[in-house]
Amino acid sequence: MKMYAAHAEQVKKETSQQHRDSCLALLIEGTSDDDTFAALLTITRLVRNNSFTEWDRKNILEAAGLGFLIKFVKSKSLRTCPHPGLYTSAILSFLSCWTVEPYIAQLPDIRELLDVVNDVISPDSCYNEDSSNDSCFSYKQMCRDVEEIVCNLAKHELGVEYLIQSQTLKFMFEYACSSSCQDVTFVLASLSAVVQTRGENVLNIDPDTFYTLMTMAVSRLEQTSVMEEKIASAKILTSFLTGVATIEINAQMDWVIKLVQVLHKLIRLKLAPDDCQGFLSLVCVLVSTAGPHVFNYDIREGCHFLKTVVAHISVEV
Repeated sequence: MKMYAAHAEQVKKETSQQHRDSCLALLIEGTSDDDTFAALLTITRLVRNNSFTEWDRKNILEAAGLGFLIKFVKSKSLRTCPHPGLYTSAILSFLSCWTVEPYIAQLPDIRELLDVVNDVISPDSCYNEDSSNDSCFSYKQMCRDVEEIVCNLAKHELGVEYLIQSQTLKFMFEYACSSSCQDVTFVLASLSAVVQTRGENVLNIDPDTFYTLMTMAVSRLEQTSVMEEKIASAKILTSFLTGVATIEINAQMDWVIKLVQVLHKLIRLKLAPDDCQGFLSLVCVLVSTAGPHVFNYDIREGCHFLKTVVAHISVEV
């Protein structure tokens, strides 16, 4: 088995080098914008298919850079050309793939392309209306690409800084509450991670938007029957609550009361220690932010919730 694995690794390495050299040749030998665009399409397809080693992927994307895409955006009026959605869709497709590479996700030049992202997810986006009349692109696919781009950038400190500077995160919080959002859990995971590290004050989150997001996360925690998804929702809620500093949270809010009830039911289940730890962590941060009043008699199941938590911890100890 070890010999087979070593052979497979060697074959992938050699194949990756061949793809890299071929793509570099396409970039170097291209004499027109059409040639460069075709080369970038080939590179994107190979990156999506995981045809490169990490080393070769970095090298080829470093060679490709963002210069052509920036030139592409600046040289074409995406609003007045015959199919603006088609060009925007192509740019987003490239970026959603390329930003998986940390080198690309942290390039300062990417800030010049985030305006395109903002145009897609802004509340008054023209692409949502145009997509129904234009078969050349899919607005839903554009939204999925945007979600990937934001997620990839949010994994890096520089990427988060770019998202803040460009106002993309501000738009993203509003987008997460809209019907255009394609994968709410995926988006909330990215946003909650940023809030946990940066705090909601830096991001200027509207309190009503924050409450809406928390309500959505609590609903997903309650409604899904898949334990992995419940744990993911609990992690999202924990991250949001950990980063909150100025937005008011109290035990009388509807989503807090619902969260208490859901956690009470979950902790009463016989869960694996690691699974239960995620829910207990959420309990701790909930008490820290909303106050010990979540255990009061006037909160439905509040007192029973306290007894359940204490009993569970006692058993674990």
